[in-house]
Order: sequence, then C-alpha cells, then structure tokens
Amino acid sequence: MERKWKIELNVMKEPKKILKGLACSAAIGLALAAGSARATDYEIIRLLPNDPNANYSMLHSINNDGEILGTYGELGDEIGRDGYPLLWAQNFLYKEGIFKDLNILLGNYRKDVINDLGEILARNPDSPGSSSGVYMIDGVVGLNFWGSDLNNKGEVCGYHGYLYRGGETIELPLFYARAINDNSQVAGEILPGDPALWEEGIVTVLETPLYTHARAYDINNNGIIVGHLIDGPKKWACFWENGQITKIETRSDAFSINDKGEIVGGESAFLYDNGKMIYLNDFLSEDSEWENLVRATNINNRGQITGYGYLKEYSHHNYIGFLANPIQKTKTLSADSNDDGIVNGLDLADLGNQWLEKEDWYEE
Repeated sequence: MERKWKIELNVMKEPKKILKGLACSAAIGLALAAGSARATDYEIIRLLPNDPNANYSMLHSINNDGEILGTYGELGDEIGRDGYPLLWAQNFLYKEGIFKDLNILLGNYRKDVINDLGEILARNPDSPGSSSGVYMIDGVVGLNFWGSDLNNKGEVCGYHGYLYRGGETIELPLFYARAINDNSQVAGEILPGDPALWEEGIVTVLETPLYTHARAYDINNNGIIVGHLIDGPKKWACFWENGQITKIETRSDAFSINDKGEIVGGESAFLYDNGKMIYLNDFLSEDSEWENLVRATNINNRGQITGYGYLKEYSHHNYIGFLANPIQKTKTLSADSNDDGIVNGLDLADLGNQWLEKEDWYEE
C-alpha cells in the first residue's frame, strides 16, 4: 500500500501575514480582470494489451491511485445464441502504462471493484452460483451473496440487500444495494425503480417525480447519489443531493461520481461538472484511431475517467476500454492559482499560501 507524507516549511508569523495579504490583494485584482475559463483537456488512451489476438477489452473499476481493473480477450466473428462469443479472456490490472495479468474470475463491469488498498471484489470461482469473493491482499473472503460494491474499509454491499462488514453479513431493507461509500452509506432501491439511501438502519426514500422509474448507481463520500430517471419513453441522467433530485440534460445514465462532484455516464461518454456538460468525443482529433467513445463508466478523485468505445479498425461489436487522462492546457489565467480552470474565491486562499507551504510527496 502506498503512503504519502506532507511536509510543511516553518515560516515566521509576521512575514507570513504580509505575504498572505499581498497574495489576496493580487488575486482579487486578477480575478476581477480575468473572469473564468476551463483549463483541462483530455488524453484518450486505449487500454488493450499488446496481444496479436486480442480485439476486446472492458474496464471494470478505477481507484484513486489510478489502478484499473479490467478484462481483455478475443471475440469471435460470427454471432451466436448469446451474441458474439468471447473465445478467451484474461483479467488485468493497469497503471501508468503497465499491464499486469490477474488469475481471478471477473464478471460484469459494474460488479467488479478495486478499492484504494488494492483489494478486489469479484466472483469467486470456488463458490457456487451467483456468490462473490473479496480478494484481499492476504487471500479470498467468500461471500454468500452477489457483491456489487466495495469501499476502503473492506465493506461490501450487494444484491439483494446485503452488507458484509467485520466478518458478518447484515440483511438490509433494500431490494438492491448497488453502491457503498467510505461512510458506510448504501445507495440502492427499496423496490425496483424506487431509489433509496440506507444509513445505519435508517432508510431514506429519494425524491422522484410521480409515475417514473429511477435507479441509483453510485454514491460519493459526500452522500451524493447518481443514477437515471425514466419518464415514459424518455431516460435522463440525474443525481440526488440531500434526497432531492436534479435532472441532467442528457437522455442517458449517470454511472459514477467522485468526491469533487464530477459525474460521468453514457450514452456518448459525458462528464458533467458543476452544471456544465462535456463530451469526451470532442477531444478526439480527426485522424484519431477512435470512431466513437460510447460510455464513460468510472471517475476517480484525480479526474481520470474510464469507459469503452469503438476503434476504427474493429467491428462495432468489439468494445475497447479507454482511459481519459486530464491534462492541463497552457495556463492563460494567472489568477487561477489552484489550476481548476476557474478563477474564484478558492484561488485567494491558494495564492496566499503558495509562498508559505511546500508539499513533497513520497511513495513507499
């Protein structure tokens, strides 16, 4: 497990006050003059190991260290009873350009999860039927239910309303338990189509318009839940904050949310950030190897996005996983001291501390 330390330099109090005052004054003037703009671009990387027979990959989960859990393999050319056959498959971990094969069984991309400790929730090949296993660092913990999400405390929620914690399985008053955060809050549905939040024995039914069907897919550590809303023939991405629903103006699903409140989903691989809709296909060049980025399925706290799409060289049944890495454009806003692409009050405090603190991060 990686550990990080933060080192702060000691600064005399009086110079510190003077510098902070100067920084705040400078930031105020620059902010008034500069306005706001985004400074983030995205590098789209295909995640398919260099195997001459591999023509398919699916990314299941990404943690906050940038480790990605996925599967690659070879799809057949002729459609069969259950669609195009997967002739062979291999599971992997990926980080910063390096693939590592895993000898464990993985299932659907929204049921296999890697947390920040490197623990993996996946199917246990030694268990019958639909049960799952938690692949810890020191071995496998078998579950008697199908797990759907794993948090950084080793707690697992799953269908049909179960919570595994501290070696015990607890039944929840939920029909589905789809996602769990580090505060042990569980998002799911009390009945099919009726989203709800479970928190230490208390169930809160989430707001939905009348005569609609809704689903909760993910919850961040601030308790914000994302999912979709179906109203007749129309589907909308949405999120719930304090139980109240907000519809996102895209007819799709919201699959994942990070602790900054950034939301990703599909169809058309979108990022929803502070009321603004961004489509990842807009970052593809005309000569890109990609034909279409279909879905964005996960986002971590670094802003790294995973999903899948179609490459020009393969048929349309060949999903290929992608990683969208945020990169900073050449900075044009001198007042944007925290590099979030927006000049606002948060830059005042950041500028006031730039000369006062130095952060060194080391990995073990």
